[in-house]
Amino acid sequence: MSPLRIVLILTLASTLPAADTGAGTAALLTQEATGGDFQALGLKLAQLEKDVRQKLGSAYNNDVLKAAFRNSTPKFKSTTLASFQADAEAFGKDYDAGNWMAAFNDVHALQVGSFVLERKADPNVIYKWTKTRAEAPNASWLDLQMAAWRGYKAGAYQEALSYIDREIAAVRKMIDPKEASANQMWGIFLNHAYTVQGMIYAAQDRYGEAAQSLAQSIATPYVDPTVVGPSMMLAQALIATEPAAVLSYLEKCKVVWPSGAAKLSEWIAAIQAGQAPKFGSAAFVR
Repeated sequence: MSPLRIVLILTLASTLPAADTGAGTAALLTQEATGGDFQALGLKLAQLEKDVRQKLGSAYNNDVLKAAFRNSTPKFKSTTLASFQADAEAFGKDYDAGNWMAAFNDVHALQVGSFVLERKADPNVIYKWTKTRAEAPNASWLDLQMAAWRGYKAGAYQEALSYIDREIAAVRKMIDPKEASANQMWGIFLNHAYTVQGMIYAAQDRYGEAAQSLAQSIATPYVDPTVVGPSMMLAQALIATEPAAVLSYLEKCKVVWPSGAAKLSEWIAAIQAGQAPKFGSAAFVR
């Protein structure tokens, strides 16, 4: 579940009344899911989690929470409206029986199910959440990174570019020449940011600007070659339209990541021969 979603839901949840009966609550949850009222559903589920957690009392601890998350993970792939209704009915029975541990697990399964159903109803829901976080006055570089990537995936290119530009500026402010080990991490984030920036440009057929982003991604300082290799995502996107830029990028990658020189040389030779190699699963050269 999105961190932003959790924050918003938990902030508002205290305004809701506790459940009266499990069976009645189960019917209400199913009604809200069927009607697509996911905001009300999310708030209700947050309050139910709080309610059941209080009933668990001293039996509640971090292990209980971890187990609930672990047990609910399969719901990300298997949730349908019918399965959500079945989970709601299971919660109702456990709640009315006072089986609080099972009810706690049921609530977490329902929270995941609610998220999955909402995402099916609105594929851009995650972007909306990350956008809200990125536009907050105290947005972090990570908030901006998430919003830029989700904006790119949602086709909101201009908004995504504004977020990535702000992320690059924020990360550059974190670089301190006196802190070499910390700067290696920031260098990796800059590499990622320029790669995403280039992907956004390429999606708009702005290939010249995308090629500049590709060059910037390998020019970022303090990258530690033992931590992560160069991303080939943007290079793959530009291989047909900007082969010279891709060749330059691969040559520079050989300097920064000498351990991948053999594979990089193989790709360079293929491009020079007029071919377009598929970097495929070798998204990173180590």
